[in-house]
Amino acid sequence: MASEEDGLNATEKLELLLANELLWSMGERMPMKEPGTPGAPRQYPEWVWLVFSGCVSIERSARKVAAAFRTCWPTVVAVARQRYPDRPDLWAPASPPRRHHWQYAKLRLKQAETLQALITDFETGSARQAVEMGIADPNGGGSLTHPHPLRCLTGDGKVITPLYLAKPNTAIINKETGEILGYKKADPTAELHIEGGGNPAYGNKVVMISGRTPDWHGRMILGLGSCPKLGGEAKVAVEITERILPMLPGAQALIYDGAPRGKHVRRLLQAGILLISPPTADQAETPDTPRVEKSGFIETRNINGSQVALYGKGGRICLADFDAEGDEVFVPLQRLQIKQARNPDGTYRWHGRYRLPDSHGGADLWVRADTTEADLARKPKPVNRSENFRLIPPGDPDYDELYAIRPDSEANNRQLEDTLWINRAHSIGDEAQLLDLLGYALLFNSIAIGLHRLRAGEPPGLAEVA
Repeated sequence: MASEEDGLNATEKLELLLANELLWSMGERMPMKEPGTPGAPRQYPEWVWLVFSGCVSIERSARKVAAAFRTCWPTVVAVARQRYPDRPDLWAPASPPRRHHWQYAKLRLKQAETLQALITDFETGSARQAVEMGIADPNGGGSLTHPHPLRCLTGDGKVITPLYLAKPNTAIINKETGEILGYKKADPTAELHIEGGGNPAYGNKVVMISGRTPDWHGRMILGLGSCPKLGGEAKVAVEITERILPMLPGAQALIYDGAPRGKHVRRLLQAGILLISPPTADQAETPDTPRVEKSGFIETRNINGSQVALYGKGGRICLADFDAEGDEVFVPLQRLQIKQARNPDGTYRWHGRYRLPDSHGGADLWVRADTTEADLARKPKPVNRSENFRLIPPGDPDYDELYAIRPDSEANNRQLEDTLWINRAHSIGDEAQLLDLLGYALLFNSIAIGLHRLRAGEPPGLAEVA
């Protein structure tokens, strides 16, 4: 096994990809061409395209994969025959696929139904392998009150620069005559997106949710999706999390940047997972002005016979009080406990237990954290407690420890960039790029689970297909 100092070479990465039982199980479930249907017989079994897609992230281009296969293809053929000794229909031919074979296969694989089935198989298998590595293990450490890093997921969006930088319908004009000679090549699904810090970026945005161990190559990509619309990143991240969470019963929290708003926080809480992210500011920090935290009314409670207003400010639950000058101030409450309960419809409700200051008796107070239907029906103005109140807000000791994990998502984005040729997308269109991302994630996870098993003194892949 390669050392952390030496890194992994292309051959070692391919060996770990081929050892991953998930690749073969996904390939087996891919739709085969039925005898008698129109079209020529397929030359290669479907699993070949998963290998090819993963190798694109090793070699950084399909042309280079085709060139590399001239040398390593006998190894791929031998592994397949060893895995399927009684299934010659799943053996690969002696000649390796070329770039045009891959381009033709992508036309079929990027179709919505086929692509979503592949992603579902990938996420299901990756969740199982992640728990094997100790990620989101329901028997792991921590609690909802103090989540454990191994039971936290991280997520982020990444804008991939398109293969062609021109905008759609950009004309090529003869400068002398003004005649339109044609149109520049462009990606029809590329959009202008806003990245962290408010920086614009043109391209196709993807979203990945992952978890990790402290080990070298310990990160596992657990869910992925594309974000075709400006401002839709948080919605896609929530959809991915809702999709994978039933397969990760040990997950306690999702760590994200400031993209999610109150409606996204509410959906995540109802799905059964905490969100650890900075709330939206009333005024963002600039070089000339400090950040101003937003505050919002949560509810009124009867404490020792007095009506006391609770507010969320900067994500923290506070008592509204007055200082010696008579100005209104917000007094943050000390968090003691977090608990969840399941509703009859399968969703969850969340409460936090807080210690009141001595001036209000020093007793404990339970506060609902997720926005309720009664909140939305409040007159004259609805209450959006999920927007202004976070169970683990900035300033909380657990927030400081766990939010420090979030840059790992940025590292994941950077590693994705390193698999691109001159930092451009491998394909045109968000469906094809999502298929490319799936190949990257499959390779990435194959390395993680393979090295984990090798460290434990086990073979890098399971003997039987799951």
